[in-house]
Amino acid sequence: MLSDRQVGELKTNGFLNGGMLLDDATVEELCSEVMRIIAQRDRHPPTRSHPLERDE
Repeated sequence: MLSDRQVGELKTNGFLNGGMLLDDATVEELCSEVMRIIAQRDRHPPTRSHPLERDE
């Protein structure tokens, strides 16, 4: 249930601030993992193929 203050903020801003969801250690871990995936992608670029191509 929203408080009167939260309803007012929602009407004024169009959103509610839910507060911090992740701690700093989790954010750092996620950032590191994203950078690892990007680096891996850059070493092994995907092959290009179109799923709708037909063999003729």
